[in-house]
Amino acid sequence: MEFGFSEEQLMLQDVARRIAQEKIAPSAEHHDRTGEFPVINNALTGRKSRYSYNVAIPHMETLRFDGLYKYDLENGACETHKYAPGVYGSEPAFAQRVGGTAEDDGYLVTFTTEEGS
Repeated sequence: MEFGFSEEQLMLQDVARRIAQEKIAPSAEHHDRTGEFPVINNALTGRKSRYSYNVAIPHMETLRFDGLYKYDLENGACETHKYAPGVYGSEPAFAQRVGGTAEDDGYLVTFTTEEGS
């Protein structure tokens, strides 16, 4: 009984390793982010949207939002906005700019609180 890998299995293993090194590893930090409560431009509710805005959740005992992530759902990019240390925000709402034409042409509105206040 042979327990070694076949030539085809070894080739697939090499391809999987190369994909992991070239495609997954460079963006691992992005995938390790914890972001929840997605918000989109409400004008696109029920339709395909390109951008999603999520609260950033730090790794701590209590649920606090220490920033915002803007995800580009077409190319996988992520912009990060972190609040100052000790400042935490609420879930955001998207307000489109008057006269705005692009999906992301607007404002994210959120309330922030300083931890010591």
